[in-house]
Amino acid sequence: MPVFVLPADTELGLSLVRALRADGAQVHAYATGAGDVAALRATGAHVAVGDLDDVGRIESAMTGVHTVMAVQADPTWPDLDDLDTSLRTILSAAVGAEVQRVILRSVPGAAAGASDLLRHVCGTAEEAARDMDLPTFAVRTSLVRTTRLQDALASLPPRLRAATTPIAPMSVDDLVTGLVALDAARSTATSGHALFVAHGEVTTLADDLGEDDGMVGRTRLAPDEVPLLAPSLATSWVDDDPVAADLWELVRAGHE
Repeated sequence: MPVFVLPADTELGLSLVRALRADGAQVHAYATGAGDVAALRATGAHVAVGDLDDVGRIESAMTGVHTVMAVQADPTWPDLDDLDTSLRTILSAAVGAEVQRVILRSVPGAAAGASDLLRHVCGTAEEAARDMDLPTFAVRTSLVRTTRLQDALASLPPRLRAATTPIAPMSVDDLVTGLVALDAARSTATSGHALFVAHGEVTTLADDLGEDDGMVGRTRLAPDEVPLLAPSLATSWVDDDPVAADLWELVRAGHE
């Protein structure tokens, strides 16, 4: 059954499309045009290019798909309002296209009442998804080691690099494996909301970054290029919500 991935021309989105295609899925990939659209087309996915706030175009691109995967919730996203709008738009488009399931990437500690704006936006999206009349899933991921995240962390000032904030970073490939397993775990349910967490090994930001300057082989990013990152690092990136299921248990179950 077809899967819709948005945004598909990010490092995570492209890796997810490739993995879904390798797993035999028919994929509809929605790209912004900011990334490698040619690489997307080379996967054999159905590719549409447009803005993330164009509900009509996104709804049209979703036509006939079973599952929507929205993976844009990331601390390196360049604009808070854009992230908020894109999440609202994709949920609205999913209703209009009458898809059967929605999977949202979210962040640890997401809550509509959170003081950190990234967690507030993701928490608001989780609440909106929970109220939808179809099965929805939120996957709260700790930091995902994309090239952009690695560049952004290396660019942090020493004060922030020394922070003892708990993090549980994972590779892009690990998260993709978990999302593909979640896509494969389909049921006959017609409603309901489930929360998953995905963590790597727990450490602290300071221990993960170490004592070197971190910029060897990296591209420096100015704070205004990743405005959500520094505020988000004031709060733990390890989720302890007691109702959340472990995404890796789902992966292991799929291999048994």
